[in-house]
Amino acid sequence: MAPSAFLRRTVLLLLVLLPVPVVASPMVVRYWYVPVDAVRYGYYYDLLEAAMKTTEPEFGPYRIERETAPMSSARWNAEAIRGIRVNVLWGDVGHPEVDEGMIPVPVPADRGVHGYRVLLIRKERQQDFDRVRTLSDLRHFVVGQGANWGDIKIFEGNNLRVMTAPKYELLFSMLDAGRFDYFSRSVLEAPIEIDTFGREHPDLVIERGLLLHYRFPVMYYVTKRSPELARRLQAGLEAMVANGSLQTLFNRHFGATLARLNLQSRRIIELTNPFLPSFVPLTRPEFWYDPLLSPRR
Repeated sequence: MAPSAFLRRTVLLLLVLLPVPVVASPMVVRYWYVPVDAVRYGYYYDLLEAAMKTTEPEFGPYRIERETAPMSSARWNAEAIRGIRVNVLWGDVGHPEVDEGMIPVPVPADRGVHGYRVLLIRKERQQDFDRVRTLSDLRHFVVGQGANWGDIKIFEGNNLRVMTAPKYELLFSMLDAGRFDYFSRSVLEAPIEIDTFGREHPDLVIERGLLLHYRFPVMYYVTKRSPELARRLQAGLEAMVANGSLQTLFNRHFGATLARLNLQSRRIIELTNPFLPSFVPLTRPEFWYDPLLSPRR
């Protein structure tokens, strides 16, 4: 056999026998994205990507895909449970169809801050709320809530009187008209809402002395079709808590907003939440925001 022919056969044989490197397929994350909500949900977009990036050495490459078709929240939940167009969502705990129909990632994505609430009131009512010291005192007032909101049962379970409205925007007009006494908003929502709705309702203000608290965290949920994604997100979020990067991201998004509310000087009224699912990690204090601790925590 000619040397050149022998060399060609040898090369071909080596190519057949040598192992072909396997390139791992990226793990795909699909979530619903609406540009108008980017300010409201930007933190959750950024945290999701950071958790995926943190776990690249262990879990491999990933790809983020955004579903931009208009969807109601009910449709978003249904699509995420199916796990085809959308495979991850985030939301407050306690909705049975999501808690049971998906895999919860048991790390509070919001550090539990969603359960710290300040009150929107008419400015002339401040003196009335200055006299509130206990939950019993608060029971003399009526809170406004959206008709399908998950924390209505928390207020009612604490024997607080609730008035509901079918649309979120109506609640500001109803409060301004005196239909109820206060509108309970998370410490992240209230400053933005006063900046936005205060133009139309200049008599509405953030009450200056009270801080309600109940456990009501926002968590990520993953379709049951993707258990490895759920494991990856949990590993990523726990790693970010441990190395401080989750707190850094949280402070970058929310530090200035929280500083406006002077939380450390407020009177805290605790409400119980007997409706918490068992997967909520109540025994992991490192997961939870505490306004009485240093802002750097």
